[in-house]
Amino acid sequence: MFPSPDLMYQAAGVLTAGAMGFALHRLYLGQRWRVAEFVNTEMRRFEAIREVRNACVMLDYTNREIDFGGDVGGQRWGRVDRAILIAALCPPKGSNGLGFPLWRVRDTFAVFFAELGRFESLIRAGLFSPRELEPHLGRRLGVLAGLAGRIDRPTRDALWQFLHRGGYDEVIALMRRFGHEVAPPDDAQAKPKQLADQSLPPQLVPRDSLVAARLLPRWDARR
Repeated sequence: MFPSPDLMYQAAGVLTAGAMGFALHRLYLGQRWRVAEFVNTEMRRFEAIREVRNACVMLDYTNREIDFGGDVGGQRWGRVDRAILIAALCPPKGSNGLGFPLWRVRDTFAVFFAELGRFESLIRAGLFSPRELEPHLGRRLGVLAGLAGRIDRPTRDALWQFLHRGGYDEVIALMRRFGHEVAPPDDAQAKPKQLADQSLPPQLVPRDSLVAARLLPRWDARR
């Protein structure tokens, strides 16, 4: 006895729905894999940058000898403690220039935050979500927020001041995505300066600096 046509149609519908569900699941897994691979590629590129690695070391250690690279004017290695880090990020008013290693510390963090802000731009472009980025940058953003006990209050305040005054809006937005509110400095009501104007004016950074070639053209374009 053959099954009725209705039963055959129902069975065919179930099989079709199952096949479509299986195909969609495979598509979903494939998409997740491609997104994960893209995030891994971006993190490898991020972590391969010398300034990024140096900035992370300066945040993780209170006193460390740093290889800034480039051997600019015979000044490649410098010891950085919390006092030097704060002075580099927030130099005293009226300062006529930054000596070594202060200017190398300052342009190191200029590059670090510029590269970190790129992740916010990629999230806004819909290339991945904060959830997919969290395993890679969640801890690092927690350190910046002062939650991991790696940085003290004055250092954290200097970092946040540098973010606001330097115009690193993407980094501030990225921190907020992960639940970290970056409080502005007391005079944040003033219009924030642009990145290169605040961080790398020519009188402070030698033209043969490794990162000057990357950032100074932004300043020159505004002259």
